Amino acid sequence: MQLIDLEKENINKYNELKPIIGGVISQSCEQVNFLSYLIKKYKPQKVLELGVASGASSIVILNTLKEILNNYHLYSIDYLSYWYANPNKKTGFLVEEKTPELIDKWTLKTGGLACEFMDKICPNGENDIDFCFIDTMHMRPGEILDFLMVLPYLKKNGVVVFHDTVLQTLGEKYKNYDCNCILYSAIKGIKYQPLKDTSYPSNIGAVILDENIKDNLYDIFSLLLLSWFYKIEENEYLQILYYFEKHYNSYLIEIYKQAYYYNNALVDKKLKNGKLTNKDICKMYKYMILSKLGIKKYKDKLNNYKEKIWVKTKKIIEKELILS
Repeated sequence: MQLIDLEKENINKYNELKPIIGGVISQSCEQVNFLSYLIKKYKPQKVLELGVASGASSIVILNTLKEILNNYHLYSIDYLSYWYANPNKKTGFLVEEKTPELIDKWTLKTGGLACEFMDKICPNGENDIDFCFIDTMHMRPGEILDFLMVLPYLKKNGVVVFHDTVLQTLGEKYKNYDCNCILYSAIKGIKYQPLKDTSYPSNIGAVILDENIKDNLYDIFSLLLLSWFYKIEENEYLQILYYFEKHYNSYLIEIYKQAYYYNNALVDKKLKNGKLTNKDICKMYKYMILSKLGIKKYKDKLNNYKEKIWVKTKKIIEKELILS
């Protein structure tokens, strides 16, 4: 693990962009500056972002690239077509509203899984993405599937940055948001984190992928055999399956199939016994993000949900996981 002293590197991107992104971005000053540091260090020309929301992180990436390169492009993908905090706002609205001069260097794809768009972003199967920032669900299988969807198109020794790598330690309500922690730990390569004043680990991390990472994928696919915290519908399972069959061997495909059927049955059992619906899970996730941004009414809503639903059902979930 290499720790980066951002003060020593004189990176102040957060303060520079605070009038634009302050109060909207879910990343801290340290995390924004770390992302900017990595872009300046590695000078990527083709950048991929998974998880866009308001577009605040897109602005950080584009603004940093503008400082150091003339020839660059950011491709951003989000499962939703609207901002989770306000359905009346389009995903990535902040870029258009605050930095319209950067739009010609930005391509946004929304309303689907990453695998729906990768062939358009990398036509003819080129693996030419230099840098990837992933900040999506945080609950399993979330970023595990996201990473496997983009890996075939990443360059050798490409840079991958994960946000919320220790989110599960920040309180009981984040208990199940451990996806990026286990994924970041499993990926082989040189790891970077920002240096902190305390010994507590940072909530963001980067990895420079090993050259032979595509030959050693069991460690990542096997993470799918851990319990999932939301359900993938059959059409999306098949969409991912067909995509994986183009890029991965049959043994790894069987792991994905086994993980899907095992976990869908497990989630169905949780939903039935705990009276917890997929809609409830999505609402919990929304309240968690909004409370993280400091919006008081959503902190209250999250606490109410925790009291009324989550405390009751988590006992059932944990019991069933033990029995399984």
